[in-house]
Amino acid sequence: MSLWLVLLSLVLAAAGLQFVTRLIVVGITTFFPDLSWVYQLLSEGGGSNLTPLYVINTVILAPLVEETAFRGITLNYARKIMPFWVANLWQALLFGVCHTSFVTGAYAFVMGAVMGYFFRKGRSMGYTILIHMLVNLIATFASDAIVTCYDRYFVLSAVFGIALTMFAMWLFSKEIQKKAESEKPSENLSENEKQES
Repeated sequence: MSLWLVLLSLVLAAAGLQFVTRLIVVGITTFFPDLSWVYQLLSEGGGSNLTPLYVINTVILAPLVEETAFRGITLNYARKIMPFWVANLWQALLFGVCHTSFVTGAYAFVMGAVMGYFFRKGRSMGYTILIHMLVNLIATFASDAIVTCYDRYFVLSAVFGIALTMFAMWLFSKEIQKKAESEKPSENLSENEKQES
């Protein structure tokens, strides 16, 4: 397993999710234009209104609390009593509902489901916390650039976001699988050494 490739997959997932969430927002506000004010109101925290407290809350504290609550607790316990895919959808739904509006809830649901995938594959909340922090960091400091991409190149931006997210998921899964395979021979070797003794 290459640590650099794992980190790259997490960064790519965060970037891809930003494009995917923008696609969801554009889709919802296209069909329900009356809801666009909700997203505008929630987006006003960034830009010129940035304060150190806002950045700390958005980029550090919110991901720590939300990942602990939804992937660390909810998904962990739910998957003990139901199949993973049901547990993942359940925690993603709760994550979406906790984001208070239909617009933010819809993209939080998708993000929660993707985070659940990373949590399951990586078997660690650390991966999802890092992705969540990166997503919020990008949303805080670079969301205007993503909006501009969508305004100019809608279809290309949508395809790019989906493809980038899927590629990141594949790369992460591949690297985690390599890690699991590399740990198996060392376990077998120590068992063989025990038998020889």
